[in-house]
Amino acid sequence: MENINNKNKCAVVISSCDAYADVWDSFFIQFFKYWPDCPFPVYLVANELDYSFDKVNVIKTGKDDGFANNMKKATELINAEYFICLIDDFHFDKKIDTKRILRLLEIMEKENAGYLRLNPMPGPDSNFKDYSEVGLISRDSEYRTSLMAALWNNKIFNQLLVTGENPWEMELKGTERSRNLEELFLSVKRSPFLNRNNNPAISYFHNSIKRGYWHYDAIKFLKKEGVIMDKSKREIESFGAYIKRKIFYIPFFGRAIQGVLKRLR
Repeated sequence: MENINNKNKCAVVISSCDAYADVWDSFFIQFFKYWPDCPFPVYLVANELDYSFDKVNVIKTGKDDGFANNMKKATELINAEYFICLIDDFHFDKKIDTKRILRLLEIMEKENAGYLRLNPMPGPDSNFKDYSEVGLISRDSEYRTSLMAALWNNKIFNQLLVTGENPWEMELKGTERSRNLEELFLSVKRSPFLNRNNNPAISYFHNSIKRGYWHYDAIKFLKKEGVIMDKSKREIESFGAYIKRKIFYIPFFGRAIQGVLKRLR
């Protein structure tokens, strides 16, 4: 596989595989709708399938070898010092401020940070120097290597990857490994009002797909956005399952349900 020439310091890398090829069109429709002036080269991580979409470069990693191995192959090929890591079911829902992204990249370079979370879920643990929009993720923070949209130092990302790990293992075990690194981990700040996550640098409908099926509200969102989809490729969550899921995630009810489940074990 030939190396990919890239004079840019930063790139956008979408983690995916051929099993999610049916999601690619909806992802890129939303991506370029809300970020038409993206200044970075855009790379889709695939396995063996061909795919064509304007301004999208496809990196074929060969037979699917899992998240960690696929991403290692891809990020070594892009030849960029930094990259924005996205997952294939992160459907953008608000316009991206390119100047803000470039400003955050400058902060990352200046502070020699290994990671800068662009969607504060979770947000930073404390303020950092005199920056108004960026805070520090502490070394003992949970989900320190969260795969929410983030700017990564390519070298640090690859140091944290371990062969065979899936995205969830990367978030949990990678967090433990990150505690030994010297590089800072940063995040954009949440809004000071009610601690709401309404100030992301990259806003998107995340977790559109879980356990291989479309979430009911993701389909509703994409329909509202005018995205025409082939819904025959994968199952869709039922309305009843959607209601149960939403109730479970309401703070009070969610904690109550979890408490009952623990007592039943």
